Amino acid sequence: MPKNRFTREQAIDQMNVELSPFVVNADKACDTDPISYQIFVSADDDRYIEHGEFGYKDYSKPDVFLPRLRKIKEFLLS
Repeated sequence: MPKNRFTREQAIDQMNVELSPFVVNADKACDTDPISYQIFVSADDDRYIEHGEFGYKDYSKPDVFLPRLRKIKEFLLS
């Protein structure tokens, strides 16, 4: 039975969906490289309000990745 896993691109897309209305910029890299990201209030901002990195073991597992994104959004909204 295949496990549900996110590819790097799917994880970045999911970040954009989960962290909306914030703007997420992620680096470009190979399939299993970590995702380095910066979160902005709007597309016009020059300064990010949050930044970090997700390793492959974190972003590939939806049951780990999605709760972390929700915690980040809760933090940003507080």
